[in-house]
Amino acid sequence: YIETFIEEEWDWEALLEITSADLMGLGLKSGSRRKVIAAIARVREESGLQIHSHSTPAFAKENTLLLGKEENYIVDYSEITMRRMLGRGFYGEVYLGSWHGIDVAVKKVTRPMESLQKWLLEIELLHQLRHPNIVAFYCACVQAPNYCIVLEYVARGSLEKVLTEPIEPITHAQRLKILCDIARGMKYLHSQKPPIIHRDLKSDNVLIDEQWSAKVSDFGLSRYKDETYSYGKASTPFDVTIAAWEVLEKNHISEKADIYSFSLIMWEMYTGVRPFKNMNPRWVAERVLKDKVRPSLDDADSWDPEYVTLMKECWNQDYTTRPSFDIILQRLEAMSKTETMPIMNSCGYIEPDF
Repeated sequence: YIETFIEEEWDWEALLEITSADLMGLGLKSGSRRKVIAAIARVREESGLQIHSHSTPAFAKENTLLLGKEENYIVDYSEITMRRMLGRGFYGEVYLGSWHGIDVAVKKVTRPMESLQKWLLEIELLHQLRHPNIVAFYCACVQAPNYCIVLEYVARGSLEKVLTEPIEPITHAQRLKILCDIARGMKYLHSQKPPIIHRDLKSDNVLIDEQWSAKVSDFGLSRYKDETYSYGKASTPFDVTIAAWEVLEKNHISEKADIYSFSLIMWEMYTGVRPFKNMNPRWVAERVLKDKVRPSLDDADSWDPEYVTLMKECWNQDYTTRPSFDIILQRLEAMSKTETMPIMNSCGYIEPDF
């Protein structure tokens, strides 16, 4: 792409203003769009040209990205202030920071050679999403070596942390509210045209705010549902312990795979531990694939029967029968007045009974 830009004598300033939406309008599929944007980022890095944001702090204060022009989400790194590290992953680090006077979470890429495409796809998806149960995207910096995404800061942190390190008791009503929020966010993703498949839905990637609202986050593995990603060899590593059998068997990626992952969050919500915790991921994948293994329901007799039924439907081996998030949300809302279910302390698994 860079050679093409040079040969055709593109205007560099105009080139750097190209957005993913522009490329989509030209008919480029998501893979080609990411390659073009990556090439543009390299041109910018090599040329030293800068793009300055004309956005105002008011946009961020409203907790949504309401930019009039999409290119305004690219900002100079000098606009962002890092304060302290919140966490670290394989591809990068997350910091509590400031942007135009507000608290933000800054995801900084530390392995750009291995994760730049993943990072660009996350930006491409995030800047188009607007929903109270999706973590809000503010802006991004594409200046090497400071590749980063600036997101809404969600104070309580991940759902996994809230469940394993509770500062205060979590009521049955709060648990159901969190699940309803996740279902709303996922329903929104699946309603896009084409649908967006999250592919990494787990408690680590759900954030909880001060009001106990849940927000789906981390879209690095997410994909638009199309012929390119519905079938074929997986090109990016993923967490096999939350993957449905059809993903493990033939990389069949659809909305139903996210619903399977959601069922594991439902189980975790009342056990307080990740499904298959401390088990070898390869072993888990083999048992799910060959033996239809699911998390333990040894003590489920004390759970709300409707809740258990819904959870089992969501992890059904036949993915075509799993309910949509629209149906899941309706049924969870109907359970909102049920009595508190006891927490089951278990991290085991069950042999299949279906």
